[in-house]
Amino acid sequence: MRLFISGSAPLLAEPHLSFAERTGRRILERYDMTETNMISSDPCDGECRAGTVGRPLPEIEVCLTDFETGDPVPDKSIGMIEVRCPKMFK
Repeated sequence: MRLFISGSAPLLAEPHLSFAERTGRRILERYDMTETNMISSDPCDGECRAGTVGRPLPEIEVCLTDFETGDPVPDKSIGMIEVRCPKMFK
């Protein structure tokens, strides 16, 4: 096998490390929803950070907003995920 993927939610760091130690391969993380298909992904080549679901794919905009106000939240804050992309259900 050449590609190992985990999707829909970030893995903890420990499974990443133990998998890489046992196999010499890394797990790519991705995030998707039925309404949008794949939104973000770790790169096949490049930096992957455990506990994240990668960066938005081309033509996809992602914004984290405050649950109550809808205003964008600062980096590394908890918020609601808002997505805009051409392939999203209407």
